[in-house]
Amino acid sequence: MIKKFTTDCDMGSIKIFSEEWAVFYANSCGDLPTIVNIKTTPHKAGNPWPKGKFLSHFTVRAKDTVHLSFYDCDDIPAYTFGIGRWFVTLVRRGEFFIEFVDKETHS
Repeated sequence: MIKKFTTDCDMGSIKIFSEEWAVFYANSCGDLPTIVNIKTTPHKAGNPWPKGKFLSHFTVRAKDTVHLSFYDCDDIPAYTFGIGRWFVTLVRRGEFFIEFVDKETHS
């Protein structure tokens, strides 16, 4: 299943955050609304990865609560990520694809 969000960006990025940390991914288009597609079903071997620029991944452990923020200058949860690894790809300027990979929490 893919969930689609539009986030507000005053720093030209999307924000992924928890109580302890935050990471920002540049949207390559500046202070414009940005589309974030989140695929919540596990990636299947043999399926192609999304086209675009792979940026990084983040891991959500059982003790963590990690969110996508509606706004890159504040902690306003739009989506809460489940336990496991999530890959972040910039599909095109102003659009991201974040995909659940697996429940691995030690990477």
